Amino acid sequence: MSNQAIGFIGLGQMGVPMAANLLKAGHSVLAFDKQAGAGAALHANPAFSAAANAQDIAAAATTIILMLPDSKIVDQLLWADGFAARMQRGALLIDMGSSDPMRSRVNAEKLAALGIRFVDA
Repeated sequence: MSNQAIGFIGLGQMGVPMAANLLKAGHSVLAFDKQAGAGAALHANPAFSAAANAQDIAAAATTIILMLPDSKIVDQLLWADGFAARMQRGALLIDMGSSDPMRSRVNAEKLAALGIRFVDA
């Protein structure tokens, strides 16, 4: 079991199995989805915890996975909602959603300026 939980945002059709695989691999997962009840099957695992909001994940995790539908939602989370500003310096943000590659490049540059590493996966 890892010492620090992996942050995970987006517990939809793709996010739930991904988070479940992280749990099976022995990681703790701190997750959030704005839809109440998302990922309910994961709650039975003692290494899973649900965050009250995305901002809690930004402050708590140094590795964060986004499994969001598109770049518009990623941009909203990172910049308009202030998620990036709350992330720890040196953190790693992995975008596994269906993001536009050009938007991902812009986000990578902006995050690097904040001392945050970014991977478009």
